[in-house]
Amino acid sequence: MTPEERKAASIIQSVRLDGPIGNDEELTKAFLEMMDYIYAHYEMDKECVFRLKDENCKCGHKLTRKGEFEKEINLPGGSSIFIKFYRYSCSHCKEPVDRKLSLIFEPNKQYSKNVKSDTVRLYSKHLSSYGLVAEEINKIYRLNINKKTVISWLNEAGAESEKALFDDDDFSGYMVYDEEFMKVFSGDVGIKGAKLEWIQVYLLLFRDVITKKPIIKIVDNLCDDVIKKAWIEVIAHIESKGIKFKALGTDGKQEYHRYIDDINKEHSLDIQHVYDEFHLKKNLYESANEEIFGNKYSKNQLPEHIVNQIKLIEAFFDTESKQKARTYLDSLIFQNLTFIKSLRHHIIRLDKYFDDYTMFFEILEMKTTNLCESWFHQTKPEKLKKGYKTMDGLKAIANMVAVRITHNWQEVLDLTFDYSLALDGLLGALKAKFQGN
Repeated sequence: MTPEERKAASIIQSVRLDGPIGNDEELTKAFLEMMDYIYAHYEMDKECVFRLKDENCKCGHKLTRKGEFEKEINLPGGSSIFIKFYRYSCSHCKEPVDRKLSLIFEPNKQYSKNVKSDTVRLYSKHLSSYGLVAEEINKIYRLNINKKTVISWLNEAGAESEKALFDDDDFSGYMVYDEEFMKVFSGDVGIKGAKLEWIQVYLLLFRDVITKKPIIKIVDNLCDDVIKKAWIEVIAHIESKGIKFKALGTDGKQEYHRYIDDINKEHSLDIQHVYDEFHLKKNLYESANEEIFGNKYSKNQLPEHIVNQIKLIEAFFDTESKQKARTYLDSLIFQNLTFIKSLRHHIIRLDKYFDDYTMFFEILEMKTTNLCESWFHQTKPEKLKKGYKTMDGLKAIANMVAVRITHNWQEVLDLTFDYSLALDGLLGALKAKFQGN
């Protein structure tokens, strides 16, 4: 037979399906990728038991077969695939034998690794509570995974994610920055009767405008020394990869310009600071609303002549070159007294930080910090604020979500074999069944 025919025959002979969807041919086909991995390291004998293709130990001596064992691959809906393998030992060096199955099966566990993969995927996508995720995964696979196991898996995934983010060197050196506040518990979390208190912490996000790769820091306050230290650590990290840190884009806080000046002087660097267009435009409307209606978040409609004044200032960012931007700004300064009082400040600000606001002419992606805004949107900031109970938990999950957004997360977290397509197809039916519909 051809290799393909042998493989098909082997699957039919060696795979035993069990459960309510045990005879589903289409579902069986969904696991050919996993079988490809197994066949890369194993072949099947006449007894339908998989043996290693290379039965030699790493010490050079031939391995000894020590009986058989059966592994179960859990499927959505409560079905399973059962496959038999030979056990091996080396009578010469006594070292454990690498059976090449760690990508598929959790060591010394009764469930296959796709259960862990789907658990991590469900949490990182929906950010539900640990208990709800455990309940959901148990309904899907008809297992009995508890909340502590879910937490353990998420912590493992968080640690792997942090390592992946730290090891990443795919940066251009052009970064944007933003921050988000959250609340976590401080105290002996998990100990019955322990006195706990909510404390406010901040997630600091740095994101590359070219490669979209993130770096995350979590701090307990936003005082100057803490923020500057975090910035210096990120800059040093990027430059340790042999990448020049060229520019950092931020919102309009005045302190940020000073931070970059200080860092450049103290560390002999030449980092450009960029104030972004998005936040200035937002501030124009907030300032006008506060002056006209007494509330910068007013939902009242601004008068047409005020909107026209705002649009005149916004047009600064539509100029074609830095030189034309300078000429246009000079005309705004000349007309400054014709603007309402709250908008004059922003024209003066554009003049004071002209270089910071026109850096985007060198690299267009630095024009806005929307990359940070979109990252926080994808991580569901309201749930980020409410969903994590400790600083370590927040850090683990934030790193995991960052990897999911910007990397091949299954590969990074060593969770390659994920049956989420089959899972998604069955989820609606399973929910309906368990809800009695």
